[in-house]
Amino acid sequence: MKDEVYYSIICGVILTAIAIPVIADYLTPLEIPIERPRLKHAEMWNYTSGGVGYHFEIADDNIYYNLTGLSEGYNDAFDYVSETQVNGGSYLRANVAGHYKVTYSMSFESTNVGGLYGVSIGHNWDQNTHRNCYARRAASNSVGSMSITCFMDIDVEDNVSIMVESENTDRDIWIHTANINLIRVGGI
Repeated sequence: MKDEVYYSIICGVILTAIAIPVIADYLTPLEIPIERPRLKHAEMWNYTSGGVGYHFEIADDNIYYNLTGLSEGYNDAFDYVSETQVNGGSYLRANVAGHYKVTYSMSFESTNVGGLYGVSIGHNWDQNTHRNCYARRAASNSVGSMSITCFMDIDVEDNVSIMVESENTDRDIWIHTANINLIRVGGI
């Protein structure tokens, strides 16, 4: 037998130290597995290879259209839904309410010289100015990018979509890549 010293520590402060006789042959180390909490998340994306993006039609200027053609990514807090542009486009429907950090990026090619294009993260198909950004293409067929990062309070059954507009003309765009990620960072 030998004496082992055990300490009671709370927040880095030693509260007690006691010596206890230990019989080494009769003790088995206790292993307690600690799992990191898994954050609820969702993703939609598109990647078009070969240097040509997919064609996204913008029929009228100053109207946000729901982006279509996205695929489901890693997802454990939302249902992925793929509809036509009129019926909501590609979107995510929430299964878990919470406060979410949302990031979005897109690279696109314009068909309009000097065209101003906007992207917004739609919440129940509503565009909001604190969740959008704009990019002007100086030349036709030039590839540019836009990105958004924001926080959103999302309830169960809420929809999250990507919305695109042409600010000053009804010109289509070619989308090369698009990705939206949502990570639950708290409750609401």
